[in-house]
Amino acid sequence: MKPGDRLLCIFVRPQPLHARFTSWSLHITLVPWFRVAKFATELSTALSHIVSRCAPFEVAGTDSAYFGAKKNRLVRLLAVSPSLMGIEQDVRSYLHRQQSWIIDEVPGAHRDFQPHVTEQDKEGLNSNETVWVNELNIVEQQATHKEVVGSIPLGKAAT
Repeated sequence: MKPGDRLLCIFVRPQPLHARFTSWSLHITLVPWFRVAKFATELSTALSHIVSRCAPFEVAGTDSAYFGAKKNRLVRLLAVSPSLMGIEQDVRSYLHRQQSWIIDEVPGAHRDFQPHVTEQDKEGLNSNETVWVNELNIVEQQATHKEVVGSIPLGKAAT
């Protein structure tokens, strides 16, 4: 990814705003890498209006599967959640209205939202383990690391 590209996720273990990292911790990717002509603060405000209608909720792990082009990335699928699916659709609709580029919508990409947590450094989510979904996080690619540039709580409108 290029510096400035962003991703929307839900961390399994909350990360502070401005946290920097080179290796991912466990997370649910809501919208994969995208580009939008908005500052992180503007994007956070817009997204807060979208998720202000949704109260925090839990999602549970179900079966394991392998994802990726070579089917070599172990993931824990998540139980169907109307709340999570609704947020993903609403956020994607907003990004479309902003004429965003989204990596999984380029020609030849596989676009089918399957909520999951990808194993990271031999750490994963167990079957029936739950994730508390109470905020979205905007992660931005920097030159040498990634940074949490926005934290948007569910159920609260921007002030």
